[in-house]
Amino acid sequence: MLEKIIQRRKINLSGLLFLLFIFASSLFSQEGIIVIDEASGKYMPLGRFDRSVFLDSNFVDWFNEEYNSYTINENALRDIMIEVEDVYVKIVMGTWCSDSRREVPRFYKILDALNFDKNHVDLICVDKAKVGLDDEVDGLDVYLVPTFIFFKEGKELGRIIESPNDSLEKDFENILK
Repeated sequence: MLEKIIQRRKINLSGLLFLLFIFASSLFSQEGIIVIDEASGKYMPLGRFDRSVFLDSNFVDWFNEEYNSYTINENALRDIMIEVEDVYVKIVMGTWCSDSRREVPRFYKILDALNFDKNHVDLICVDKAKVGLDDEVDGLDVYLVPTFIFFKEGKELGRIIESPNDSLEKDFENILK
């Protein structure tokens, strides 16, 4: 009898471990990990993510606050909408950086208003040395974050570095023209 109970528990434990493995692998399918910054003790994503990383309880408050409080320049959006097809954007940011915490949520609000293809956005999170999990930023010449790099047909069109010159919308528009 005891042997059967142990056998059942092994099966249940095996099943539980398998489910945990599947769940964990789906969390990290974004090619990034969340680590603790040794200097600050705060959580910090490193590597490639999709925007769902901002749903994490460590990031959701500041992301939502900035996203919701930002007012989009609708006139600039009309001009961007015409030019935005087949544009790809790389966003290099650090959650430790106040400029990233301000500009990235605002930029996502603009992308949402444009119905921008989420598959055309490459979000790369870096540490304070501007290094990601692997070689994601190699060759991108990123020295300040956030850096928004715009591409069309594999060619770089332009960048918004750290903060916009005019506004995110106007700088986006100027890059596309």
